[in-house]
Amino acid sequence: MKKTIGTLALMALGFALVLTPTPAGAFCPTSLPFGQAGLNCDAGYCYVQSPGLNTNASIQATFWSLGSGSPVAGPGNDNGTFADDGWLVSFGGPDLTLGGPTADWSAAANIDGCAGLDGTSAKMVIALSDVNAVGDAFFATVCTTRIPAASIQFDQSLLVPPGHIILKPLPAANVTGSVRTGNEAQVTVSSPNFASIYYSDGSPGCAINAVIPQYDVWIKQIGRSAPAPTDHSQDTGAWTLGATCNVGSPCVVTSTCGTTNCDGFLAVSPRYNSGFQTGDAPGKARLAANSIRFSAGPTLADPPKIKAIPRGQQKKLN
Repeated sequence: MKKTIGTLALMALGFALVLTPTPAGAFCPTSLPFGQAGLNCDAGYCYVQSPGLNTNASIQATFWSLGSGSPVAGPGNDNGTFADDGWLVSFGGPDLTLGGPTADWSAAANIDGCAGLDGTSAKMVIALSDVNAVGDAFFATVCTTRIPAASIQFDQSLLVPPGHIILKPLPAANVTGSVRTGNEAQVTVSSPNFASIYYSDGSPGCAINAVIPQYDVWIKQIGRSAPAPTDHSQDTGAWTLGATCNVGSPCVVTSTCGTTNCDGFLAVSPRYNSGFQTGDAPGKARLAANSIRFSAGPTLADPPKIKAIPRGQQKKLN
């Protein structure tokens, strides 16, 4: 095919774009707004509500296109470096809402691209986490399918059943078994149920197992008989990722106490579709409440002391 000067110029420009790094930005065929738009909560607007600090500074929020997001800024179809307060906003009341003038996939240059979001079956996931003043953590995850003919094409007020998006605690890690391997403890954790934090519009493809296919088990080791940790964040509490397992299957984690007697605690958090976690940065997850204590190291923990019952006060066993 004969190439005109204009075609060659475009090809050169395309070649330059390939060679020259450019900032990530949304590339949407049309405007793709999202938010809690409907009057579906007691004949009023719906909100994001948290028992934590409940501000868009304390809430860590992420959104992505189901199946094509990336926790790394730049690649994938997601919020990129778009600041939470640009789309998780307050209109003067105590609660926040998804929306605002910039809640649009094509509105901000720091939103990562949105290829594939122009389809009628495109799905948007939003993950939220918050903490209170003492570090307790609360969570919610929302999945909605695009409605191209609507003014708000991803409408997080169309939940089934209707209601606010309320952040809640995660289930604590449930230890079902522990065996010793040398000096270490090999601990089995059962699969958690994240249904209490999950919201969707009930559309096909927004089932919880599509959005939360895995879970992380975090471990924090402390000195033998030291106080239990109170933080619920890997970002501040030096928790270590012990394992990532499929929801529905148990997870096994192993201590690393070595020649030092130590105790450990376990916590869980959802691992979302496309590898997203419950914090703003990969590996900086907010976690569920602590599990029971386990011990590892060269010697086992001392057994509980049983107080002797004075003779005469003992009761005959049937």
